[in-house]
Amino acid sequence: MTVFSFLPSDGKSITSFKGDINVFLKYLTGSQGVAPTQYLKSFGAGTEPTMGDNAVFSTSKYTVDVKYY
Repeated sequence: MTVFSFLPSDGKSITSFKGDINVFLKYLTGSQGVAPTQYLKSFGAGTEPTMGDNAVFSTSKYTVDVKYY
């Protein structure tokens, strides 16, 4: 399995996120060498510390809405 992670370029914490994962997938197939014949098998969220330690990920709600095109 290949994992793609994106981190904020300014180093600030992300406290909320809402977006269209299809934009991310199009970026991966258009410029990162991911074949458009591949498909998304799993979706996850978490924390990835880039400095320090003891990173914590907490959420009260986590949803993914899958739409077929």
